[in-house]
Amino acid sequence: MSTSSGVESTARSAADHGYHVVLATDAITDPDAEAHRHSLGRVFPSWAKPLPLAKSSTCWRQRDDPAGPAPEEPQIRRDPRGVESA
Repeated sequence: MSTSSGVESTARSAADHGYHVVLATDAITDPDAEAHRHSLGRVFPSWAKPLPLAKSSTCWRQRDDPAGPAPEEPQIRRDPRGVESA
C-alpha cells in the first residue's frame, strides 16, 4: 500500500465520514518519492494531521491514562466545499 493511493484514499474516506485523521508519517511510504512528499506536504495537511509515530500516539490517549490526557486541539470544521472554520 502506498502513501499516494491506498493510504490517501482510506484516510480521505475516514475524514469524509467525520473521523479525526492522524497519520503516522514515518510508518507510511510510497515507491514514488515525489508522490509521497506531495501527499505529506500538500494533500494530507488540508484534512488530516500528519505526525511522526511518537507524536501521533499521544492523540490516542484516554482521559484516565496515567500519562494524562492528550493535549486539547482546536476543533476545525469543514463545510462540504472544504472551507475551514474554528
